[in-house]
Amino acid sequence: MAGEGESTAAASASELARALASRPRHKQERVCVVCGKTFQGTAKAKYCSRAHASQAFYQRHKETAPNDG
Repeated sequence: MAGEGESTAAASASELARALASRPRHKQERVCVVCGKTFQGTAKAKYCSRAHASQAFYQRHKETAPNDG
């Protein structure tokens, strides 16, 4: 009998987690840090596209050229 209640609680928790994960995110107007274009994004969004996110990543991680002299 105890196993039945635990299974129902787990199913309820799983359904709750699915419902929370699928809820719409609140979007707000943001400004891309690469191009300055305004776009609709979540609170954490910094870039208007994946291309600009990649461009920013490469800029942050590019190697500095060695000075020969």
